[in-house]
Amino acid sequence: MYMVDSNYILVSNVQQRDIETAVANMAVMHADNGYTKSIEIYRYPVKGLFLLLFPFPPDFEWFQYIVNYLKYPEGVTYNADVRGYWTLKKGDGALSEHIGKRVMLYVSDNDKEYDNVALVTDDKLTYRLDFSGIVTLLPANEKEFIEIEVSMNDFAHVINIVPDKEEVKKLEDLKQRKGCLFLMPLLGLISWLF
Repeated sequence: MYMVDSNYILVSNVQQRDIETAVANMAVMHADNGYTKSIEIYRYPVKGLFLLLFPFPPDFEWFQYIVNYLKYPEGVTYNADVRGYWTLKKGDGALSEHIGKRVMLYVSDNDKEYDNVALVTDDKLTYRLDFSGIVTLLPANEKEFIEIEVSMNDFAHVINIVPDKEEVKKLEDLKQRKGCLFLMPLLGLISWLF
């Protein structure tokens, strides 16, 4: 039996086509960082539960962004429960007292800012990790740290998501045009002033 002992994400309460679309959109949007070169999606027999593995593992900061993105994906509407599991190591930020420990990341049900994740430790401490780098110990736990033994024998491989090169090119072209659209009125204003 092969147990997952790495960093991974579980997404539940979601349709297969929706998680595939969300991950594919994310892979295209962030193709330049290398972490989304390939993302493996596996399905559990229980309908609506998926495991995401990363052959090109993200760093802790990007892992937080991925958990947040999968809660609020672009181009897909769902109400999934997203939980990321990570072993903290030196260099993962301000939580040095938890180095070597497993943590669970999720987006709070009460989140209204869309730019953070919550982190709960196995010793029942919950932190809010703001994407500006602020780490706040919260007075109460919203979710309990729960990590089941995840066996690959229980999951069926669905797909490896690799960024579509044509879609990446379209996105890059769009970014270029947006820059040009801003530049044109600016040049017009400068020429009018002088």
